[in-house]
Amino acid sequence: MKTPALGRSGRGPDTAADEDSSWGIGPGVIVLLLILGLALAMAIGPTRQLLAQRRQIAAAADALRRLETSTEHYEKQVERLKDPDYLEAKAREQMGLIRPGERSYIVVPPPESKKDNDRARGTPARDLAETAAPGFVGGLLRFIGLG
Repeated sequence: MKTPALGRSGRGPDTAADEDSSWGIGPGVIVLLLILGLALAMAIGPTRQLLAQRRQIAAAADALRRLETSTEHYEKQVERLKDPDYLEAKAREQMGLIRPGERSYIVVPPPESKKDNDRARGTPARDLAETAAPGFVGGLLRFIGLG
C-alpha cells in the first residue's frame, strides 16, 4: 500500500500535487479552451451579419413577388387596351361617346323633395302650384325673415 505523501509541513498530503492530478487539466488544455473561446467570440459578428442578410433577402424576395404580380396585372391591362371592342366600350362608358346616328339617353333619378312625395300620394295639381318654390323676391323675403 501506498501512503499519502506528506507536504512540507509534514502534517498532511501535498495539496498542490493533488490539485493537478484531480482536475487533470494541463496548460495545453487551457490554451486550447482559450483559443476555442476566442474563435467563438470572433464568429458572433459574422453570424449576426449572415442572419441580417438572410432577413434582407427574404424581404427583397417578397417585394419581388409583389412587383411580379403587379407587372402581370399591368401586362393583362395592356393586352385588353389593344382590343378595339374593349376600347370602344370604355369610351362609351367613361366619356359618353356615341356613334353617328345613335341616340344617347341619360337616366337621372328623380329629386327627393316634398313635391315628389305629394305627387306620389295623389295631391291635386293646383295644390302643387300653390306649394311651388317661391320666386326671387319671395325667397329673399323668406331669407330676411319677413316671408
